[in-house]
Amino acid sequence: MSPWHPPAAPRQVNHQGAQPNFQSNLPGSHSVCQYKHVRGSASVLLLNDLKNGKGAHLQLADLTGHIAELSLDQHGSRFVQQKLETAPKELIAAVLLELVPSGISLMTDVFGNYVMQKLLEFGTYEHHQLMAGMMRGQVLALSMQMYGCRVVQRALEVFDPDMQCALVAELDGAVMKCVRDQSGNHVIQKVIECVPTSRILPLLDNFLPCVIPLATHPFGCRIIQRLLEFCSDKHRKDTILREVLSEVVQLAQDTYGNYVIQHLLERGSPEERSQASGPSVLLNQSVPSQSLTPPLLATWRRLCTAWYHVWCR
Repeated sequence: MSPWHPPAAPRQVNHQGAQPNFQSNLPGSHSVCQYKHVRGSASVLLLNDLKNGKGAHLQLADLTGHIAELSLDQHGSRFVQQKLETAPKELIAAVLLELVPSGISLMTDVFGNYVMQKLLEFGTYEHHQLMAGMMRGQVLALSMQMYGCRVVQRALEVFDPDMQCALVAELDGAVMKCVRDQSGNHVIQKVIECVPTSRILPLLDNFLPCVIPLATHPFGCRIIQRLLEFCSDKHRKDTILREVLSEVVQLAQDTYGNYVIQHLLERGSPEERSQASGPSVLLNQSVPSQSLTPPLLATWRRLCTAWYHVWCR
């Protein structure tokens, strides 16, 4: 008979009100929030009920005082998320107030970030103000963290323009750093997509001197695609488009640049599609297939499919 072991305790978040320190664990790794692991017997009992299917009788109000700990567990997080979807705004406010001291820890947690996103999704303007207060001073660190970046993206989707701009302001001076980061680039994409162009012109100016280097970068190519799709400032969009079209052959042959050309072919205006699929580009398709590596051959096939739809639609 196997020896009995006590149930694992949920992870404890920072309840002292101080913002957690973001620090690198390994070379090249993303910063993560560090917190202590301690045992909370009441939270353990609640988690055991949820894991064993005995939590059907529980309501969100029953979890008061334990929501932060429960949100760090896979089962607890899922339960809290489900209850938030139908919770009255007064209860959502109470949950938010309980989570304020540990908000950043939850935003950067593999399970906790989903609870924070759900609070943003179903929260009111007043709730968003409280969430914005939690994030103040931490937006850049969150944007560069694999789970925190998801919360920043959701905030950009639901915040009003003034609160959006407050988030964007914290990225000033680090925009290109975010662009080249596997987490941060998603935040910059969401900024371009969700924030009114007229409110982020200084941010967009970061991209104008380096359109082609960005278009051939594994993360930067996504930024150029979002700019071509969502930028409503004619001068800046025309500048980017002119740069792209001037190097259309080079980009069509590049591992990442070809996605920019493909984007133009699929979503551009008729004039843009025509310029991106001109005779000079088609001529460059006459490359013997035996000289192409498998990845490059796959690129040609994607582009040829896109060109076919342009000319035959």
